[in-house]
Amino acid sequence: MINIRKVVISIFFIFFQLCLTQRLVYAIDQKDFKEVNLSQQQLKNITHQIGEYFYTHSLEPFVYAEHVNYAPLGFQELSSENADEQFLYLIGKISEKKEQFDVVFQVFIDKKSKKEHVDFLYFADHAISAQQFVDIYHSALKVAGISSHDVQIYIKNKDYNEKEGGTFDWFFFNNSRVLAHLKIDLKPNGKFSIQYQP
Repeated sequence: MINIRKVVISIFFIFFQLCLTQRLVYAIDQKDFKEVNLSQQQLKNITHQIGEYFYTHSLEPFVYAEHVNYAPLGFQELSSENADEQFLYLIGKISEKKEQFDVVFQVFIDKKSKKEHVDFLYFADHAISAQQFVDIYHSALKVAGISSHDVQIYIKNKDYNEKEGGTFDWFFFNNSRVLAHLKIDLKPNGKFSIQYQP
């Protein structure tokens, strides 16, 4: 015999979940798209700060990057032997070589080849501090409701041009399930917009 009380409660619960989901989606659409002014400050230790942050939080292997239409500074491959020491040493030397990096990210480990790849990217008129980078990363994880551990990131660059700007798509996933999509739109006027799509 059908328990009408249980059926009614179940229907109400499903309806409540649907309403809550729609409300959350609306809130994300309204609040999580924002413009950020980037200050053109000297970023002498930016690479060291970012690298050390990921290193101390044991996030490797955490990023897979697809390279499209840009040239890194070089320094792409490190041997797997003493990888941690080499990684931090390389970051320090690059920081000394170039005092300001404009947009810097993409540090990852290729599990198949057992080699660490480090891409330091820089674009004129777009300065981003290490703290801003970490804030962006943490914001995306927070929106997705996940821990910063054991999360892989897929970063895709779409037709970046120094004069016109461009878009970076970051896909956070775990066990082949996409947890969040972070879109960063870099603009020539020194601003970028961030849009979260959990």
